[in-house]
Amino acid sequence: MLVTEFSKKTGDYPSLSATDIRVLALAYEFEKQLVGTEHLNSAPVTVKKSSEGSHKDETQIAGFHMPAAKVI
Repeated sequence: MLVTEFSKKTGDYPSLSATDIRVLALAYEFEKQLVGTEHLNSAPVTVKKSSEGSHKDETQIAGFHMPAAKVI
């Protein structure tokens, strides 16, 4: 339930399968038992990004590694 509600707040819920939710919930339970939950966020954190001065390549996609093209 906690993982489901958190994923709804972040907007990730529609893209997660039932298996994804179960794996995340299991990982949360292990973290809770072994380490505790004090260091975990109870709500999503909003990070403001400034586009000013950003020269990031538009072909980069978060979460994916795109090897540089080889020049021959």
